[in-house]
Amino acid sequence: MKLIHRVSPTPNASQREILSSLGLQLIESTSPLVRLVTFEVEESEPSWPRAKALIEECKAADFVRTEFTKSEFDAASFLQILAMQKGYPQPNNDFGYRHATFDLANYCSACGMGKTQVAPFRMKGEPKWGKLHICQLHWVYDEFFVLPKVWESVFRPRGIGCREVLDHRSGKPLQNVVQLVTNDIAPSPLAISEHAFEACQNCSRKKYLPISRGYFPVFLNNPGRTVCRTQEVFGSGASAWNATVITKNLYAALQQQKLAGASFVPLST
Repeated sequence: MKLIHRVSPTPNASQREILSSLGLQLIESTSPLVRLVTFEVEESEPSWPRAKALIEECKAADFVRTEFTKSEFDAASFLQILAMQKGYPQPNNDFGYRHATFDLANYCSACGMGKTQVAPFRMKGEPKWGKLHICQLHWVYDEFFVLPKVWESVFRPRGIGCREVLDHRSGKPLQNVVQLVTNDIAPSPLAISEHAFEACQNCSRKKYLPISRGYFPVFLNNPGRTVCRTQEVFGSGASAWNATVITKNLYAALQQQKLAGASFVPLST
């Protein structure tokens, strides 16, 4: 696997000279008034130690992602599934979708935990899929939406249900999208005791910081589910979600169908 950093510093003249000497491809800001540059660097590259020191010196925004090999994907019994985010749940003013979609009796606005879906999601009209087959909505990281034909061909035969999505203006079901029903909680916890977490000062509930480096944690015991959500909650600030995990068999089916829009992180073996 590769650990790749996408960094956006605002270097001074000497720092910019160092970056250029490292052979990094610098993407300049389009604004002449901003000194911001963006570059990517892999941790295994010889330039990484010096680049890391400069990132810390500049206090630059640093986003890390992991790229896995085919053999690493193939060796995993379970994989976390994510999808491209497209559009916003409605109504989106003042996060009104929460009241329209969830029971908030146990919801904590400080950490985002405790909401339970009780009504269909609403979208601003039929989604413009383009080349995508699966997506998520912004702010909602544990729900997945697909074309009805994708649900029929891939998910329905494997016992995964769906629910309708409504047009926000008319309240009528949309014809070109359904929400996958993936809210079955895994009976096994993850091997995650050493991972960083936050304890909410308001409700005392715990959630783990998002994982962007390396493998996703393995279950302590086989959950025995084709698709399930983790017992553990992830997020930071007022954002909270349960990670969604699928079996290698479902992953293989999604790959075979060339389902555009999904991405995967193997669980550690």
